[in-house]
Amino acid sequence: NGPGDPYFEIYTTSNAGITWKRVPSENIPAPNGFPYSFNNSYYAVGNRIWFEGFDINGGQFIYRSDDYGQHWQAFPFTIKHFNAFAFADTLNGLFTGFNNNGIAEIHATHDGGITWKKVNYSGIPMGGFITAVPGTSTYVTTSSYGNTIDGSSYSNDNGKTWTLIDSGANALHNAV
Repeated sequence: NGPGDPYFEIYTTSNAGITWKRVPSENIPAPNGFPYSFNNSYYAVGNRIWFEGFDINGGQFIYRSDDYGQHWQAFPFTIKHFNAFAFADTLNGLFTGFNNNGIAEIHATHDGGITWKKVNYSGIPMGGFITAVPGTSTYVTTSSYGNTIDGSSYSNDNGKTWTLIDSGANALHNAV
């Protein structure tokens, strides 16, 4: 939303939500074209927060703030099959999604979301949703998309090994 060139509507509060102030456009990197995002595509650890943003020209970015949302950086994000992401701390995070064959893909970052690398994992992660147990290397994934396998699983080693919690028609889990 404007005024002027459209930019993300990001608001901050310093009084527990009584009043909110919009972050000025000069504090948010402008994408190449009209920006948009989704309400459920964000994660926060301490004073650092991330969200996934797009532009109408096909650009995809991870936006990150290191000061409670006052100022933002944008990092190009070109990996396909993206559904959700989570961070265990300010540097280490995972995202999950499904490839074209319905198999979960896991990608990891160790630099706060600047770069991502595919994880060669064992076990069965889910490709729908993910969350982290703060301060640990444990992640939980879920799925209810009707792909190859639905249910929930967890990893205690930053996504390298996944242990199935449940699966099947009665284990259709959404957001963790």
